[in-house]
Amino acid sequence: MAQRTFAFIDYWNFQLNWNDHVPDGKTNNAINWRSLGKNLQQKAEFLYQRELRKRDYLDLKGREIFAGLTEGDSNSETTRRWLEDTIGARYGWQCHIRNNKRRPKPAYCQKCVRKHASCPTCGEKFFVNEEKGVDTALATSLMARAWDADMDVAILLTSDSDFIPAVEHLKKKGVHVINFTWEKKGYELRGASSASVTFDSCWQQFSR
Repeated sequence: MAQRTFAFIDYWNFQLNWNDHVPDGKTNNAINWRSLGKNLQQKAEFLYQRELRKRDYLDLKGREIFAGLTEGDSNSETTRRWLEDTIGARYGWQCHIRNNKRRPKPAYCQKCVRKHASCPTCGEKFFVNEEKGVDTALATSLMARAWDADMDVAILLTSDSDFIPAVEHLKKKGVHVINFTWEKKGYELRGASSASVTFDSCWQQFSR
């Protein structure tokens, strides 16, 4: 029997951890986005049948990716176009993009024991980008699927423990959550999920 399955990706959590853990993760071993949905479905189906002792297969009905980007920043605009044109239009992912907020953040110098609002050399002000609404948007999408009763299995790519309440709610609604994360990341979320796999042992299946 087909299990209605949806994949959800916390983009920066996934991408930055991939860059940190995979050798040449930005170049030779970059993520194979073209085949990512299919590869996730196959790996999740294997876990679903082995770990949860089910005989059903997974039917991937939808794919959603969530990212926070800084409006007006050239790198963010490049990423925005790539997400919308390639990941969205070409590869079929539904992209949810939230605008980050920039706020001043002085840098502390241990040598002169003081904070600097801007660079003493070039005068450029120090800022930090605050990601706003991404976790909420992803959690809301998870919950909406559960309430609409049109999802049997959720594939969740993140190591963020903030999603534990949403995962626990989905399980109460009868939705199985399969978490993809990393060996030294997201221990609590793995424990809350129905089944989990760490990319450390299988990243080659998801690289180019």
